[in-house]
Amino acid sequence: MTPGERVDRAGPGGTRSREAELSELLTWASAAERASARLLTGRARAGKTWLAHALADRLAEDGWSCEWVTPAPGGAPAGTAAAGTATAGRPVGGTRGPAGAAVDGSARDRVLIVVDDAEWHHDLSDVLADASARAGVVRVLLVARRTGWWWDRLLRVTDPEVERLLVGAADAGDLRPHPVRDGAPGRLPEVGEVSADVVREVVRAVEERLDGDPDDLAAAVDLLGDALGALPDDVRELTTISGALPYPSMALAVTRLEVVERAARAVGPEPDELRAATLCDLGMALAETGRAEEALSADRAAAAVWRRLADDDPARYRVRLATELVHVGASCSDVGRPEAAFAAEEEAVRLWRAVEEENPGRATVELAKAVSNLAVSLGELDRPGDALGPSLEAVALWRGLVAAAPGRWEGALARSLTNLGTRYAELGRADDALPPTEEATELRRVLASRSPDEHLPDLADSLMHLGDRLAEAGREAEAAECFATAVEVQRRLAEENPGWYGMELAHVLMRAGALGREGEEPERAREAAREAVMLYRREAAANPGRFRRSLANALHELALTHRSFGDHQSAINAEREAIRVHQELAATDGRERAALADSLANLAAILLDVGMAEEALSSAVEAAAILRDLAGADPGRHRRRLAGALQTLALAHHQLADFESARRVRAEARRSS
Repeated sequence: MTPGERVDRAGPGGTRSREAELSELLTWASAAERASARLLTGRARAGKTWLAHALADRLAEDGWSCEWVTPAPGGAPAGTAAAGTATAGRPVGGTRGPAGAAVDGSARDRVLIVVDDAEWHHDLSDVLADASARAGVVRVLLVARRTGWWWDRLLRVTDPEVERLLVGAADAGDLRPHPVRDGAPGRLPEVGEVSADVVREVVRAVEERLDGDPDDLAAAVDLLGDALGALPDDVRELTTISGALPYPSMALAVTRLEVVERAARAVGPEPDELRAATLCDLGMALAETGRAEEALSADRAAAAVWRRLADDDPARYRVRLATELVHVGASCSDVGRPEAAFAAEEEAVRLWRAVEEENPGRATVELAKAVSNLAVSLGELDRPGDALGPSLEAVALWRGLVAAAPGRWEGALARSLTNLGTRYAELGRADDALPPTEEATELRRVLASRSPDEHLPDLADSLMHLGDRLAEAGREAEAAECFATAVEVQRRLAEENPGWYGMELAHVLMRAGALGREGEEPERAREAAREAVMLYRREAAANPGRFRRSLANALHELALTHRSFGDHQSAINAEREAIRVHQELAATDGRERAALADSLANLAAILLDVGMAEEALSSAVEAAAILRDLAGADPGRHRRRLAGALQTLALAHHQLADFESARRVRAEARRSS
């Protein structure tokens, strides 16, 4: 189907092929809420537009007024067409009449508003605000190819009435495509005089090529860059384009950052909603490209603007501040500042609790998310006892949401169950850790069977956690099977989209190698560890700011695996390379010091295995010095690690016949353990 062609009203594959989805939409339209919205997403030719037309036809037969809203050409305010008129080449069925007019008594009280190409609307918040202010029953159907930045931005910066309209709107997920071949993408559009409409065509051409030939995709991305470069620095236009770019997509991460940076430079300095939203976009774009420290600065600047606005108008902006604090917490965690992450997330929880207490049900989802994040931050602070309460609360909140709306929140429940299992494991409660992890994995299996594209990555993650829990329970064979299945799933995903899932494959291979080196198939574990290093090395060469830390960790795990085979020279080589990378990173990032100390201590142990005591002593002394410093600042997190390094240092002294130093260091190790 080319842009502007009329959609076959018989529907893709025949009317009956979408009857289930149409029935669900009709149920949504007839629900008791006065005003609500629904997001209908799916790739090109999935049947979104046909469903919107079919819904309008059915409701019009029942006396509803139906309107169609499209983004106007050239970025002008959106156009609205009454039912039966054509806007942007797309007719809509239903009762005829001017937009918003009362056609008869029932139509006056019931209206369906279809917002087509929702991701391309500059003024979507205004459209939704007008809809929520109408009297009578209002249903807004947002039609888009995908969620992404535009949707996240809408939830961040809209007013409370519109936010209530959007609660639960995106819960249904993507419209699943019919099992027919889409065919090759069309030719790239000709770019003459550049306009917003031309950019839109090029973005769609890029989208069609995301899973296709890499050279064809690269040509489309280059064309997009040329088109964007010719556009003026209009904040609204740039913001809309950045939101509509496919996400997540490694191929477009740099392009998106360039667009967002232009918008940030063009926006005024006044602390208003647009500046706050643009700063938050900047933080997300920087994080996507691995510039974590800069992302944190942008997120904190956005939170400062929202806080100033919330001081003047708490009712309107408190929820915006709470949402932004979640972003700040995530950014703090990304740069290894768990204390700051905890502080931001603790404040977010307080704000969402206040909203929920004032209006029960208003912020249950947001509170559940914030409590889940708080539990994770406490876990990162090595406070599993403190994290257990929030973990249990998060599971209870998500269970309640699943019970109230089956089919919507099972994925979030699975995530919280996995986190609960991790907290129990950190407390040494292996028997308690296994049941929630098993439940989470079973939920993921069911979700992946229904929607593989959306849930297979999460299933792989659940299988990794289940493997860890089974290993801790002494069920090594079952654990190995879980990791093997996780590797198989991630390998399949990486074959389909290597740019996005290749690093997930590397991660699961590294974990599988670590578990398997003491198992029944150690050679298989060593091959997994080698492959993980190979994948991380390749990506670190292309994007050192994002993957060198992962490369160092993978090299450390490979060194441990080589040592378990008695291949000491390979172990020494791998660990020395890991140390070099950790040292480079630690020069500008203090969180690398703990990992550097681990690698130094392991190198010392390997050197002692082969009688190289003097070299081992040097590495062990350096490891102990780092860990003494870290344990002094955070004893709960580093004392046990320090005790292990001191034992290695004591052994080095002993091999060198310095028995007094060995005795003294062992005593220090006992005090630290």
